[in-house]
Amino acid sequence: ELRSCSTELNSTKDAALRDTRAAELQQRQAQVEAARTAFEVTKADLERTTLMGDSPQEDSPQQELQGLSQMQAHGDKLNQETDQALARTKKAALNTEEVAVATNVKLYEQGEQLKRINGDLDELEGVINQASRQLGQLARDAAGDRCIQALCGLIT
Repeated sequence: ELRSCSTELNSTKDAALRDTRAAELQQRQAQVEAARTAFEVTKADLERTTLMGDSPQEDSPQQELQGLSQMQAHGDKLNQETDQALARTKKAALNTEEVAVATNVKLYEQGEQLKRINGDLDELEGVINQASRQLGQLARDAAGDRCIQALCGLIT
């Protein structure tokens, strides 16, 4: 019985220790979350003041309104710059498209020119072959004429 009581006492102490540690862990997690929230708020304030060029301080409603109008003006300026950049990009794209179309037309014309040159070369080859055949025939005819001349010379 002493052993079972001792075991029960140890398990009760372990459970209490686990509960205590769990409570401490939850408390620390809550502290971390609170610190994280405070950090995010401070970070947002710092970003706002950096954007506005102000020093971090409490703003009156008039200063806050002025800050908002400055932020709006800054946003409008960024939008205008973005629109201008987009316009330049569109213009460059149109110029590129025009160059591409002109290049395509030129390539097509050059392809047609090459086809004509190829046709002319085929025609020239045919003329050369015909001239070569006629020249061979002329040489054979001339050779036959000489044979006839030689026979005539022998007969006479």
